[in-house]
Amino acid sequence: MQIKVFVSSKQIELDPERVALHDALQSPEWDNFTFEWSGAFTDSARDIYLAQVAEANVYLGIFYAAYSQATIDEYREAKRLGKPILIYLKDCAKREPALTKFISEELYATQMPIFQNDRRAG
Repeated sequence: MQIKVFVSSKQIELDPERVALHDALQSPEWDNFTFEWSGAFTDSARDIYLAQVAEANVYLGIFYAAYSQATIDEYREAKRLGKPILIYLKDCAKREPALTKFISEELYATQMPIFQNDRRAG
């Protein structure tokens, strides 16, 4: 059985990381959903990404500088569904205030492991 990983992040600012993950998770053991490689859909983007979170075995969230409502929605859906959640915070000198608030109020408040630059954060 393949383990499907839903890769969640702001697409434009984390494109190199998304490409690396997409490539690394192509194997008989792993599969992944990254929106930019998913092709065209007739449903709304929100309906698609929430359905893909539901189908995934694992949610992987990567957060950097910019706030993305889609990424927040994806995280909240994975949490609501009880999915295993992995979080990586890319070092950033200045995050958007809304993302900083989300990280402190929702991510750090959960006591889940959060990784930052190859070490456990917060």
